[in-house]
This record gives sequence, structure tokens and C-alpha cells, in this order.
Amino acid sequence: MNAAPAQIAASDAPNGKGGVTEVNTAPIQDFAMLNVVEAEPANNGFRTMSPEGRATKWIDEQVALAKGKLGVGVVEITPAMARAVLARNPSNRRVSETTVSKIARDIEAGNFAVNGESIIVASDGSLNDGQHRLCAVVEADMAITSVVVFGPARSTRVTVDQGRSKMVGDYLAMEGHRDSNALAAAAGYVWQWQNLGRLSSQAGERPNKGEVLAIVDAHPNLA
Repeated sequence: MNAAPAQIAASDAPNGKGGVTEVNTAPIQDFAMLNVVEAEPANNGFRTMSPEGRATKWIDEQVALAKGKLGVGVVEITPAMARAVLARNPSNRRVSETTVSKIARDIEAGNFAVNGESIIVASDGSLNDGQHRLCAVVEADMAITSVVVFGPARSTRVTVDQGRSKMVGDYLAMEGHRDSNALAAAAGYVWQWQNLGRLSSQAGERPNKGEVLAIVDAHPNLA
């Protein structure tokens, strides 16, 4: 799969304060149109560049294009691109295979939504945020569409994920359900019975949030 054309935006905030004084947009290079041959000649004249090699080249070009500002684009993240970004992932937290599996199931089911959350690549080209989503792309072997941000300082990764994460009970409450935490637990039991034939307390055998919401929608009398 090839990345769709997107837009990249560069912005500066005055004196390090909030607000945008200027936004310059230019097309992100279409990943599908990236030069597919390497400069070094092989026996037949050129050597075909691997998908990971093309992705690496594309990422380097977007980091350079940001030039210390913020580049923002909506991009199709292919498995090759995910592997290329994950190769730039030093000193990150340990990957949760359970989390990866839950995201991968959403991708496989077509339930991975473009919600504005971004994959963040720092100004030095290393990954600041998004390793579990990228690992899930690799595990599912399917592409996703996501916002990608290029150019924040590497040091800003410690400021990511500072908000309180929403639990599935919160989502149900937002949809108007009462006793939402109990409803979420009951829906989880239904999912386990349908998919495992038993109940389980193992983290890797619990439904993801989308699967719980689907059970509630499919069983309106569950509440």
C-alpha cells in the first residue's frame, strides 16, 4: 500500500508562547511517487530500493522539510513505514504485547479511526510517540491512516500523554448510559463468552474498548 498525498504545515509561536503567527503549507511528497531506485549501480544499472528503504528516505525528507518547525500531515502508514519509524525508537518504554494485540484487532476489523492523535517524529528523526500503534500496524500487516507530526524537540516526549486516559466506562457514560462501569464489565464478560467460551481475568484475554462498545450496541437489553 502506498501513502496518500497529504499536506505539511510549518508554524512558529511567538517567544515560545501559545498561538500561531504563520502557517505555511506545502504538499508532502507523495510516498507512492518516491524514487524507487538507489543511486549505487548494480549489475543491471540500478538496485531497486526496498519498501523500508523508501520509507526511511521519505521520513528523512519530511524531517528535513520541517527545518526546526512543526510539519503536520495526514498519511497512510504502511507496515514498511511503521518498521522504518520503529527502527528510530531508542530508549522507549517496554512494548505491551497486550496493547499491541488490541490495537491490531481494531485495525483488522476496520475500526481504527482517524481521531486526530498523531505519530510524532522528533527533529532528530527519532520516534517520540506512537510505538504501540506502529507495532500494531506491523502485527496486523495492514496500513492505517494517521496524523503524523515531524519536528518537535526530542526532549518534548516527556510531555506526551499527560491527560487522564478515558476508560471504556467513560465512553459509555458519554453516550448516556447509566452505571457505565458495571455495563462495561458485563459487556466484557459477554465478549469473552462469545470469543473464548469462558471468562478470564488475563489481560491478554480481555476485549478492547471498541469491542466492548460493539457488544453494548449489539445487546441493548444488557444494561
